[in-house]
Amino acid sequence: MGLLYIAAVLDRAGHKVNVELATKDNIRQLVQKSSPEVVGFSAMTPNYPHTKELIKAVREESPKTRIVLGGYHATLRTEEVLKETETDFIIRGEGENAMLQFVSALNGREKLSDVMNLSYRNGKEIVHNTTGGLVDINALPFPAREKVDIPFALINESRGCPFACTFCCIRSFYGRTWRPRKVENFIAELAYMKEKLGYKRIYIQSDNFLVNPRRVEALCKAIIEYGLDDVSYDSAGRIDVMAKNPRLLNLMVEAGWKSMNFGLESGVQEILDRSYNKRLTLEQARKVVKKLQDTNIHIGWTFIIGSGDEYDTEAYIQKSVNFLLSIPYDGVGLTILTPFPGTALFHKLQRENRILTYDWKLYDTMHCVYKPKYLSPRRMEELYAKALWRVYKNGGPVGIIGRALKALRTDYLSPKDILGLLQLSLRVYGKRKNINEVFEFYADRYYRKVERLCKK
Repeated sequence: MGLLYIAAVLDRAGHKVNVELATKDNIRQLVQKSSPEVVGFSAMTPNYPHTKELIKAVREESPKTRIVLGGYHATLRTEEVLKETETDFIIRGEGENAMLQFVSALNGREKLSDVMNLSYRNGKEIVHNTTGGLVDINALPFPAREKVDIPFALINESRGCPFACTFCCIRSFYGRTWRPRKVENFIAELAYMKEKLGYKRIYIQSDNFLVNPRRVEALCKAIIEYGLDDVSYDSAGRIDVMAKNPRLLNLMVEAGWKSMNFGLESGVQEILDRSYNKRLTLEQARKVVKKLQDTNIHIGWTFIIGSGDEYDTEAYIQKSVNFLLSIPYDGVGLTILTPFPGTALFHKLQRENRILTYDWKLYDTMHCVYKPKYLSPRRMEELYAKALWRVYKNGGPVGIIGRALKALRTDYLSPKDILGLLQLSLRVYGKRKNINEVFEFYADRYYRKVERLCKK
């Protein structure tokens, strides 16, 4: 979405822009086809090693092409990225305004030193230009979705989050702000996606959708008023907001919500309070979950194995998973606690000399990359694999079939998706003593899917 926003801004200014899904197999062909003056990449931490390969290929294929990098990892590890890659420039933070200014500087209409948020090498020195203000997200054009064939629909509703969970780097990227789009601006894009692009299901991509319940209520009423309630909507947010605003759920269902995901993260209150700074309670989750189940909405939880402190014991991990198994769910995003750059967790573990590796491809939330206090990293991964299996088989065959049927009924998963999850779960069980093999299989399958998209 970040690249598509930048493409739309550059398009509006009259520049010729292509957006491509690039892999190491097609990147040289893409460069040959378009002979670009500038190639830009967006990098998250776990795919940064892959991006490094792409940068190297572009430099070899077209030495004069300017390479610019953005995204979370480039922003939060700027000097490291400039030192170890052939990237020419990094745009820190939001890229829309800065990229437009940067292109103008390359064309000689502005000074490079005046481009906000820009970092680059000047001889042996690394220069960091002044950080500019945050983007007015209501002034942005709609993302240039027509430039790339994406089989799923995302819409950005707001940026930033006012909370400060220790494992999250959003505040390091956006600051402490939460910036919602105007209701009419958001509704106009929804209408465009439905009527012009034909999307029937839309995922509302926000760092925290349920920050302001009155705003969500206004969005739902506008969706109904403008006849957009025949689209299926998914979103993610905080369970405490739903607990304090029980009537909001009915309105969201009326507006077309078919799925909701909540960041529960742990089934141990001490971990939520002291380790994660989540500012929610397990009682709030219990209060809401029965009503969620009654609405026939697809219920998803995100959940983390590990705490980074004294709660990294088998007993606490078991207690946490037991709570998850005691409440209804249709899907669970289960991960190992990962200290991403820019998070309070990363800085804490770094101070304590407990980060085991800076091999960023292992920061995929499925490897233990820090030293737990009372477990080995290997044991943490084994407990994670065991938890995956327990979550999957919870309720036995009846529970598994029931969750699969509900996923189909709410259009959350296709039959092919369900078969893929079954295959993965059997591998998790079969390789539970050597979980890394499962991770490698999962990553390979993901990248094969991306490569198929690139060939379309």
